[in-house]
Amino acid sequence: MYCYIESMDLRGLRLLLLITTAVGALFVVAAARPASERVLTRFAALHDLALTDANRAVVAAYLRRAHLLRTLGAWLGIVVSMLVTGLTRDRLDVGGWELVLLGYLAGAAVAEVGVPRPWPPGPRRAALAPRRVASYLPRWTLPARWALVLVAGALAGWYAAAWAPGARQGLVVGVVGRFAVCVAVAVGSELLLRAVVRRRQPVVDADLLAADDAIRTSSLHALAAASTAIQVLLLGGQLSGLGRLAQARGGSGSTLYLLSFVTTLLAVTAWSALRHPAPRPARPATA
Repeated sequence: MYCYIESMDLRGLRLLLLITTAVGALFVVAAARPASERVLTRFAALHDLALTDANRAVVAAYLRRAHLLRTLGAWLGIVVSMLVTGLTRDRLDVGGWELVLLGYLAGAAVAEVGVPRPWPPGPRRAALAPRRVASYLPRWTLPARWALVLVAGALAGWYAAAWAPGARQGLVVGVVGRFAVCVAVAVGSELLLRAVVRRRQPVVDADLLAADDAIRTSSLHALAAASTAIQVLLLGGQLSGLGRLAQARGGSGSTLYLLSFVTTLLAVTAWSALRHPAPRPARPATA
């Protein structure tokens, strides 16, 4: 799609943005609706949560806010990627899906910040049980993001060593710039994950405590899925840029383009593996 956008004139770009805005607005309005009973039941089953009169409202508020802000962030990512691609004629080699997931990640982070906490009236007391990211996510999640950073750094070094004077200047953003973004995503997402885990857990009734833990788990998986998929797609963008560099040097670049396509499949796989807990981790005992 983006190869067509970069060849559009301003009139065509404005029309496409208008259509995208209209369609996106429909999705945002739909996402703003209260969570249905089916959605609540599915969330409860996924997190082994028993819904009660006390925690149902807390879960419903979280699901509505999270769905709205993630959808809004992804939609803004689409609009920004179209604008950048169309106005610069893709000279910056900005990846569209990467910006979409960055918007989703930003929406997920904002949604987590605004989650209503079931604090009881009176002095606030928090559970003191220690929690770790590894208790909520697959053990490979954190090491994988730093392994991806190392691979991105190696690809950026390859580009620096093999740079061709006749190559597009946009490849600097496409290969070296993506490495910088990969590092930023790894650092920022890990800080977010640790902040969510370390968020104080109120000392409340067991049903509200279970709901708080289910919300925490859901947020962690959304953040981990988006950030890991972004990093994998960044590698794909780097490989694609190196393929164009190979062509500028007289080669074919077909192997690099194939590897770039494979990273798209890996990004989808990482998203699917991290998006939901399976099975849900056991809740740490409170002190």
